[in-house]
Amino acid sequence: MDMPLIAMSVGHFIFSVCIATMRVKFYNTAMMHFEKMKSCSFLRALFYTRSVRMGAVVFFVCALLVSCGTAAKTDANGWHHDFDAAKKIAQKQHKNILLVFSNARAYATERNTVLQETVFKRKEFVDAVSDTLVLVNINFSDDESAAQREKKAQLVLMYNIVDMPAVFLLTGEGYYLAQLIYDSAYNSPELYARMVKERQTENETISSAVEVLKKSRGAEKVRALNALYERMPNGYGWCLLDVIRSVPTLDKKNETGLVPKYVLEAATADALFAFSKQDVAGAAQCFVDAAMSKKLDAEHVQQAYYLAGTMLASGGSTDYDAILRYFQLSCNAAPESMHAENIRQTITHLETLIAEERAAQAIRAADAK
Repeated sequence: MDMPLIAMSVGHFIFSVCIATMRVKFYNTAMMHFEKMKSCSFLRALFYTRSVRMGAVVFFVCALLVSCGTAAKTDANGWHHDFDAAKKIAQKQHKNILLVFSNARAYATERNTVLQETVFKRKEFVDAVSDTLVLVNINFSDDESAAQREKKAQLVLMYNIVDMPAVFLLTGEGYYLAQLIYDSAYNSPELYARMVKERQTENETISSAVEVLKKSRGAEKVRALNALYERMPNGYGWCLLDVIRSVPTLDKKNETGLVPKYVLEAATADALFAFSKQDVAGAAQCFVDAAMSKKLDAEHVQQAYYLAGTMLASGGSTDYDAILRYFQLSCNAAPESMHAENIRQTITHLETLIAEERAAQAIRAADAK
């Protein structure tokens, strides 16, 4: 029995499929496995939301890290290509951001090409929206350095991209306001500009929460972060990573009770990006570091070690001792938690599978002689 099957028994997604294939065509195959694995009942409920988050986006990031183009900071129509620089401009000018992820590669979809040619490259559109928006285009092509690919891949994780084109309205800080889903009815500069302006005024709840976050300090800023994070649609909270990483410093005594939540959230983001670069051990270590940071309560330590073991198993690691050790540490962290019995069952199940695999290896070695 091989490690992908062991990973399946744990009830998580076969991330190793995308890493083993590493071709453009792998995306559809990986998504097929993702959908199959979502239906697996074994331990599905255990930390399910975080696993789903990892499931789809990691496949897309792996594809982008294979080959992504070198772009100037601005183009003739006023589109920026350096996201960090664009955020500084947007904040200085008190504007929001229109962020577009596009694909200039040979297999780009027709709708990607249509939007670029009929809307985004048209002066009429740029002129119509530039009074309130800074325009940013993150474009993927085939002639990019590894450093450029990595920086763009981080944005893909941050904004939960699984397809292109992907269009977002953001605050000047880069915080999510809305996603603009492709609709062929808006394939003209005038109609798309009108739709963009209408959508800017829709999400007042998030806008007001952003203002509270910007004005807050210390533990109150952590509470404001949590209020904003919880208002975000599922999958878009990582646009707040800059604040999430500062939580232990903002709330040194954990007055809010939120430090463990956000330490683990930051670790999950780091682990997912390491995993997308095929660094399975590094991904697991992100969770181990969080577990050992002394910033987590017992149940969050349990989650961290569980996720460390899951990362190794799902990534095809044959370090069976480490996988079992992390699951055992997970169980030991909070032996009376609602998840502990399920984890114990996982350990027993894995021990059986690993024993069978080692017996099979011994037979194969003997036969080879």
